[in-house]
Amino acid sequence: MKCLYVYNPKSGKGKAEKKKKEIVEKLSSFFDELEVVKTNFSGHAKELASSACGKYDYLVVAGGDGTLNEVVNGVAEKEGRPILGYIPLGTVNDFAHSVGIPRNINKAVHTICNGKPLSHEIFKAGDHYGIYVCAMGIATDTSYATKQIAKKTLGKFAYFCYAFKRIFRYKPIPMTIQFDGGKIEDRFALLLTVNSRYVASFKINRNFAFNDGYVDIMLVQERKKYVRLRSLITIARVFMLGIGNRLPKNAIRLHLKEFTLSAPDSAVLNLDGEGLGSGKFNFTVIKDGVQIIVPK
Repeated sequence: MKCLYVYNPKSGKGKAEKKKKEIVEKLSSFFDELEVVKTNFSGHAKELASSACGKYDYLVVAGGDGTLNEVVNGVAEKEGRPILGYIPLGTVNDFAHSVGIPRNINKAVHTICNGKPLSHEIFKAGDHYGIYVCAMGIATDTSYATKQIAKKTLGKFAYFCYAFKRIFRYKPIPMTIQFDGGKIEDRFALLLTVNSRYVASFKINRNFAFNDGYVDIMLVQERKKYVRLRSLITIARVFMLGIGNRLPKNAIRLHLKEFTLSAPDSAVLNLDGEGLGSGKFNFTVIKDGVQIIVPK
């Protein structure tokens, strides 16, 4: 079995670099052939993942959710996609938490060598792919706008500090969501497309299915100039109690396999924690998008 090991030297306060020898030794003892490459620039993991298709049986990646997203974009819908192994080193690691991959490096490597492949759907928004969340609206810029030095110093708390400072300055976004059998057009404080159990460390979707071909969408309506306390309470309720519970009147839940989102150019879509862009997006769920190793 041939394996490519790709690691982000900046993730997790440089843990992948510090533990490189130990990780490589364990992977080398399991795989017949192992090539080791570290990422040197934004988008490098995507390039490496794309080139791994048809050449390697496995692709192991060490980094945060952003690095994993690059890998997903590199292998999505390509022939000869390698089975993925993931060593989560980011600040939040929502995806790993959702599928049960341990955050501890040694345990994560043990899972790669002794676990089982899980078929997991991905989704496509425009020309980009994601695996666990797509969002627009209040505080959705937090994951990529929070300064790296703050994340290193404060960890997850840095995200809450950034969001809290701006909480009453967010403006609702005019959005149009079109789907088979319906259309919703209004102003919203938040659009949350969830393909995961966890978002921002909260267990938001207890009934999540890994590969059913659908995503859950939560919309929080807000028609005033700025986001009001009522909307903030609804959003807090969604995160604390989950999207499967009884919802307030200003919340809409959808369960879709494809839809089209239109929003102003000033509104940025967050895809797996990274700012994607703005405008109009065609959104499609892709079953069996990747295979990723999880604990047995």
